[in-house]
Amino acid sequence: SAMSHELRTPIARTRFAIEMLPDADSSNERDRLQAMMGDDLEELDNLIDASLTYSRFEREQPELNLTPVNLADWLNEEVDAIRILGRSLELRVDCTALPPDLQVELDLKSMPYALTNLLRNALKYAKSRVVVSAEVNDKRILVHVDDDGIGIPPEDRQRVFSAFTRLDRSRDRATGGYGLGLAIVRLVLEQHDGSAIADASPLGGARFTLNWPLLHSVTQS
Repeated sequence: SAMSHELRTPIARTRFAIEMLPDADSSNERDRLQAMMGDDLEELDNLIDASLTYSRFEREQPELNLTPVNLADWLNEEVDAIRILGRSLELRVDCTALPPDLQVELDLKSMPYALTNLLRNALKYAKSRVVVSAEVNDKRILVHVDDDGIGIPPEDRQRVFSAFTRLDRSRDRATGGYGLGLAIVRLVLEQHDGSAIADASPLGGARFTLNWPLLHSVTQS
């Protein structure tokens, strides 16, 4: 039912734009309608991709292929890859709390998806800055993604990781998403015997934390 609703919305908007296009009396109006159709097609494509990824994790957890990486370097590379989406926002990585040259083992196919989803989410709601930081606490790796946006009410911090959950603040098309990104983050961390947590950020907005065991991690000598 949730998937049907998500698919019908951009389809209905596209159908409306197609019906309006022959009556458009200016090039600006035609351009606007064509841009709307392009946005809706992209939304459908993203929704199908996200739903297939979520379905694959729900059906059976993909095999975990662990690869050793330098955690600080990996975080900086992943953040740099998405930095262009930050527009004028400050996007910073802070690895000062990590042991020098800490190496961890993670799945290089699924874990980047989890971090990217959190970064995209933070960039949507941040007012001026997003900070990615990491630490080791009680033999667990903690990667925090903080923003200075509107935050998440305490009563909603657990359910945001359920599929097709959207808060009142995200019902508009510009920031809404499909309620699948954070659900996939949760499944990726479960794949790593870890968890994803939402909390209040010291920046004043939301903090999302990826948390998984340090069992296979080593420090370079």
